Amino acid sequence: MTDFYLSPNGVDTNDGLSWATARLTHPAAAAIAGPGDTIYVSHLHNEIATTTRTITSAGVPGSPIRILCVQDGVYPPVALAESGKVTAQSTANLALQGSFTVHGMTFQGGSNTNLYHLLLGTVSNVDVIQVFQKCTLISGSTNSGGAYIQIGSSVASTSSRSRFVWKDCPAKISSAAGRIEIYQDFLWRGGALLPGAATSYLMRVGANGRTCRVEVDGVDLSEMGVATDLVSGPLSNGKINFRNCTLPVGWTGQPVQGLIDPSLRVSLYNCDVASSGYPELTGFRMWIMTFAGSIRSDTAVLKTGGSSDGVSPGSMRMASNGSAAWYSSPLEADEVFIWNDKGGSPITVAYDILSDGALLTNADAWLELQILGAENKPLSSFVSGRAGLLEAPTAHPVSSAVWTGAGSMASPRKQRLSITVTPQEAGPMLCRVMLGKPNTTMYVDPKRVT
Repeated sequence: MTDFYLSPNGVDTNDGLSWATARLTHPAAAAIAGPGDTIYVSHLHNEIATTTRTITSAGVPGSPIRILCVQDGVYPPVALAESGKVTAQSTANLALQGSFTVHGMTFQGGSNTNLYHLLLGTVSNVDVIQVFQKCTLISGSTNSGGAYIQIGSSVASTSSRSRFVWKDCPAKISSAAGRIEIYQDFLWRGGALLPGAATSYLMRVGANGRTCRVEVDGVDLSEMGVATDLVSGPLSNGKINFRNCTLPVGWTGQPVQGLIDPSLRVSLYNCDVASSGYPELTGFRMWIMTFAGSIRSDTAVLKTGGSSDGVSPGSMRMASNGSAAWYSSPLEADEVFIWNDKGGSPITVAYDILSDGALLTNADAWLELQILGAENKPLSSFVSGRAGLLEAPTAHPVSSAVWTGAGSMASPRKQRLSITVTPQEAGPMLCRVMLGKPNTTMYVDPKRVT
């Protein structure tokens, strides 16, 4: 493997093999670096382009190039830095192609009112891995047409199997119509959204019919607009999780904006505003939006003696919409892990629920379990409490549980969902609460009845 050097004192015709013979620009350094090589970038590097600049790494997913911002003057480098910059401004995109891992750089695409973007791994049908560590990613254009940071190829007719990771990386969107466009798997772990424009939504995911995995963990989103939604519903596909993130004070946005396609599920876990009362969070411990409705943690309607996080009690509010259907697209809660100590013995799983109106039947709401149903095999069996397709539904039994906070309900109905199964092996069982009745709100106490 070979080390190459990039310096503001360099010349692009140099061999790039030392600080004294460093190259000047990223494209010139990338042109001589091969898979597995390292490019050391001076901490004083400040590269500015006024036309579109493309930096193409020869790295491949199994052997990416390393691009490291370091303190120069020492050969070989011994100290990392975080001050290198590459900016494509005025009438210019900045495109970073190929596989690499990069540390300590700022990359900006576009500036002023011209509509240009920051493009990451956007070449169609080329697989890449791009890992950014302690880098800053900026869409600098303020154009009302919506400048963006694009992650992956948007070409509908071809695709790439790529992965993008931001570790402790701040990002900035400068246009009110801007966003992060995501077309392949994306992990954003640590970092922050920098002060910029108050956008309508933060990201659009998996457009052109693609399904992406997106995980946003431990990111400070408090500079996001107070009314900014997290994900655009139309054209988005995949599972998007936001976990342990900070939201703006007084946030009135929601996980998904607009129509939700059948393949989209956006979840918030332990996300809220900064508060002196933490961990007594106010509203976003859990908030899930799907094609069939939404699921939220609730601290107003509570079962006496029910679920608690150790600090305060809580329930789960499942609210289906008009798209929910018991036989095809029910609203599905997250799966609950239950340990079973032995095989061959029946076990009953039950949860108390509260709804308003008529008693719910086993075609309206039910439990579904995944158990180890075969002897001497790690093979799952699936057991549903749902009414059969040709069966007449029956109402769930009335529960004697005491609920508080249901004063606004005209006809509160306390019931119990239960199912009895016989696993053949000891081990994990997975349970989901399902709501198939459209336009219905059901409160679930997450503490299992024993």
